Amino acid sequence: MMKVRANKQILNLPIDLSLPVNTFWDLGVSDNMTVWFHQFANNQHRFVNYYENSNEGIQHYVTYMKEFQDKHGFVWGTHYGPHDLAVRNLGANIKTRKEIFKQLGVDINIVPRTPAKQDSIQNARTILPNCWFDEKRCSTGISYLDNYTKEWDKRLAVWKNEPRHDMASHCADAFLCFADGWGLNDPVIIEDFEFTSEW
Repeated sequence: MMKVRANKQILNLPIDLSLPVNTFWDLGVSDNMTVWFHQFANNQHRFVNYYENSNEGIQHYVTYMKEFQDKHGFVWGTHYGPHDLAVRNLGANIKTRKEIFKQLGVDINIVPRTPAKQDSIQNARTILPNCWFDEKRCSTGISYLDNYTKEWDKRLAVWKNEPRHDMASHCADAFLCFADGWGLNDPVIIEDFEFTSEW
């Protein structure tokens, strides 16, 4: 992130209405659910928005997406989420989270889980030099990426291999979803949501 700043890749970054907006997710219920909004052109990954919330259902995020799209007037591209989208929620009508999103008009591609977290982190380090961020709409996400760090082992006085699980880790996991998922599927332009009355 220091190099991103040094190269002035955090700036006022308008949403390009000629480009689709893709999303990358980390799922949460009692803790934060996070999403990065992304455009791609000229080998530049442009992050034009970051959103997070907690203790809200999927409908809340779909509503936010629609309001954000209505405000800015872009078209959607491809949506990417983690492997736990395939988890089935308990209840009378058992559905995966992916199925719930799709029912509300958002079809999300599941990004396969990498064998090791460090592989995802390395993917993010590799692609980060080609990433630009809007300084205002992504300010919270930028701060979290700045503070994403390993867990400190107090007993042994060494850094553990795994990252610390805190507020920053949810945002970073959504960014890792981007690093792992980009290029798995050719981006598809979806002209509009087919929102249902349920949201």
